[in-house]
Amino acid sequence: MLRERKGFVAHDLPDGQAFATTEVTVMRPSARVEVDYLGWTLQSSQFLKKGESYMTGSGGLRRVPDSFVGSFSIPIPDCRTQRAVAGFLDRETARIDTLIEEQQRLIAMLVSRKSAVVDAVITRGIDADSRLVDSGVDWIGPIPRRVGHSPIVVDVPPDQGCQPPGGANALRLP
Repeated sequence: MLRERKGFVAHDLPDGQAFATTEVTVMRPSARVEVDYLGWTLQSSQFLKKGESYMTGSGGLRRVPDSFVGSFSIPIPDCRTQRAVAGFLDRETARIDTLIEEQQRLIAMLVSRKSAVVDAVITRGIDADSRLVDSGVDWIGPIPRRVGHSPIVVDVPPDQGCQPPGGANALRLP
């Protein structure tokens, strides 16, 4: 499957500039095509979708043939417009990447917060004002005075202990 952002533009090469995808199709644009514009064009959904339909090989070795890449037609505005398009996409995608990173940090903080809430409520209960006593188990620490503890798997007759609504003896983990 072709994936976006899996190519790079090489600048300052001895013979000029080039664009190469992870499939290692080396391209040197004509004088009418700006290399950064070409790079963004090759990351467009139109190119990716069409290229995927031409892939050959099997499994993780599927590749787009050079013949497809070489014959794919792209819009070619004047060089000034190409530079403007590439510059806009550079700035806009960098801004989006920053927003994604911020969201990933927020998600990591929320996952940590969720874990902390579960740990606190399981070991200390919902009532934050309850009197705590030593549980006698290192990892549990203090627990509310009227709460006991036991191994997860115990042999309890069905008519004793807690059962979920409906009476089923099952453990569901979220």
